[in-house]
Amino acid sequence: MIRVIGIVLGVLLLGALMAQVVGFGVFYTVDETELVVITQFGEVKRTVNTPGLKFKSPVETAVSFDRRLLRIDVPTDSMPDRDSQFLDIDAYVRYKITNARTFLENLRDEVTAADRIGRIAIGAIREEVGLRDQKDIIGGDPITLDDGTIIVQPRVTAEGIPTREAMMQLVLKRIRSDAEESFGIEIRDVRIKRADFPPSIEPSVLQRMRTERDVQGQRLRAEGEELYLTITADVNRAVRIIRANAERDANILSGEGEAQAVQIFARVLSAEALHRDALEALQVLELLDAVALNDLEALGALSPKTFDDLRAGNTLGVEALREILSDLQTEDVEALQEALGPQAFDVMKALEALGPIALEPISAEALKQDLEFYVFRRSLEAYTNSLMEGTTVVLSSESELFQYLESGRVQVTEDAQ
Repeated sequence: MIRVIGIVLGVLLLGALMAQVVGFGVFYTVDETELVVITQFGEVKRTVNTPGLKFKSPVETAVSFDRRLLRIDVPTDSMPDRDSQFLDIDAYVRYKITNARTFLENLRDEVTAADRIGRIAIGAIREEVGLRDQKDIIGGDPITLDDGTIIVQPRVTAEGIPTREAMMQLVLKRIRSDAEESFGIEIRDVRIKRADFPPSIEPSVLQRMRTERDVQGQRLRAEGEELYLTITADVNRAVRIIRANAERDANILSGEGEAQAVQIFARVLSAEALHRDALEALQVLELLDAVALNDLEALGALSPKTFDDLRAGNTLGVEALREILSDLQTEDVEALQEALGPQAFDVMKALEALGPIALEPISAEALKQDLEFYVFRRSLEAYTNSLMEGTTVVLSSESELFQYLESGRVQVTEDAQ
């Protein structure tokens, strides 16, 4: 009897091994990441959820499904928003198989599941997109900063939830109600990866961007031009002020020089044409201040009439200069130098060193030369004031100015010096 039982077991074992080899095995394994459905001639017999080595009859088939989180990449589709503006929506769905029997009976495999669930997701996303504008779908508001830079600020609902996230929560709710019970799955997440404008409207979008940049560029150029004009106006105003002050100072100096020239030539025209040293001595004395005059008066160096003329600002003559030289020679040198000052003292000592000839009138020829030089200088000033800067003057060989320049008579003779 025992022998018969052993033979029967051996035959069964041999048959199981032969069936396993030819594809009708009685052994199969279940991984911890899998769900297995056992079918017999297409009919579901049972499901196996626990991992390990399992047995089945040779006529049964083991169908395995991944029990981990799966992903479906939804095909990109063009969808209209509330304003009939199209966006290319690229999304994905994550799901997990919870009921292997229902999944097998309704979807058969993961490829079919990806197609069916993807279509449901596209439909749900299309419905939600059609209820919103582009800013809600994209989830941001463009904001232009003061410097012209454009940034995107996140757009949120009244409850503080980002608009895109709120939209996808509604899409997830729609898909769950349509697919979970029917397909034996659990939808974990639905996300939009990308929302772009269709290629057909890219030229208009780029043109709009160019227009915005042109407007921004024009505004920046206008601001720069305004700043340039402001700076230029300030600089021009400062230049006018500086030039006006310079012209005022120049006029003052010119007037003072003209006054001195008038005094000098008044002496010359009054037949008191003196040498340059004598004229310089007279000018130095006439410019003495009240302190110096008081010191000289205390020394008794000058006559009362000379003091009265100097205080009154009258022009001194040759006789007054001769009298002054005579009086100064009788005074103490150190006290006189302190009273006159170094410059006036040196001028008077230089005049004294020349001797009597320094007070003699210059020759008629030298006087004529000086007068001609004065007239020549005044004519040059007239040309300078009447001609604009950069003007070229063409002189005829017969003109008086040309002949005067050519003759070289502007040089002062030795007698005039």
